Amino acid sequence: MKFVLSGGNRLATCVLVALGALNLWYQVLLWFPQQWLRNDYDRDMAIYYRAAVAFVHRFPMYHHASAQYGPNEFPTWYVNPPYLAAMLTPFAGHYEAFSRCWYLLIVGAFWLFAMTLARISGRVSVTSVMGWSLIIGLTPYAYYVMSVGNVDAILWPVFALAAIVERPVWCYTLMALIKPYAAWPLLVCATRQGVRTLRWPLLAAAVLTIVITACFGISQFVLWYKWVIPAVSQGTFDTINISLSVDILRLLRYVGLWHYSTGPLPVGPRLFLSTLGVLAPVISIFAARKWSFQWQCLASYFSAMLFSPLCWGTYMIMFLVPAALVYRTWSLRRSVTAAEIAN
Repeated sequence: MKFVLSGGNRLATCVLVALGALNLWYQVLLWFPQQWLRNDYDRDMAIYYRAAVAFVHRFPMYHHASAQYGPNEFPTWYVNPPYLAAMLTPFAGHYEAFSRCWYLLIVGAFWLFAMTLARISGRVSVTSVMGWSLIIGLTPYAYYVMSVGNVDAILWPVFALAAIVERPVWCYTLMALIKPYAAWPLLVCATRQGVRTLRWPLLAAAVLTIVITACFGISQFVLWYKWVIPAVSQGTFDTINISLSVDILRLLRYVGLWHYSTGPLPVGPRLFLSTLGVLAPVISIFAARKWSFQWQCLASYFSAMLFSPLCWGTYMIMFLVPAALVYRTWSLRRSVTAAEIAN
């Protein structure tokens, strides 16, 4: 994004840089010191930490997932696959150290995300990075996600990097280990770039699985499959869940065409959610078959995300990536038009 303007628009550039600097000032002098001194457990990162401790001691990580879970409830327990907890085991037993390292990682991810968005939209410069950092900071839930230490804040730049690297299969593989619906773009990578592109990333994932199983046993994977998948596949009716498939159930319930009070979902609605969760990305991949490789990957990812039974409103920051791509296309067309007029 070429935020650097000329002539009478230099004032706009100065204002943009000043606002970006204000965001930097807030982050470095106010937000980060507050997070650095925290030692409470009322945040998502504490859930990851407890999962890592349970992993080390081979305690059940998913015992909070109940067979009686229903969408009227809200999943406050660890729902990610075991990979994230396994990768955090070096910090098990050192909560304060983990907290501080985690926030340092989040801040680094924030600025890498801003730089990657600047690269996607045009070129990387101080002005463009400051501009994108301001946009990220003003995006709803951005600082909330960072404050609670949610892993999504670390995945933002990974997702953005997938839009600019030639072979994004590594980025999507890493994301899929934490967010399984992110595996759908891998199908696009296989069809557009060849199945062989999946060889090394999938081999690395397999080796990681074998190492985790050898060190800690297979029980956590079994429990995740047995308890978590049946629970999260029902979604939740909480307002922060913006899943389009769950919204259809909400609508049917609101107009009186479907009656539900509490408890686990019946087989029919569960099958409906699971079917949409698969059909949506499949249809999007087919519908976007004539699009560029980049856009087809994004189409498969966002359709899988939006039709996943759990799609938090905090995920909307991911749309900054296609927004940066759209801006770049518009900027290039404007430059070509200006050049034609000049000639």
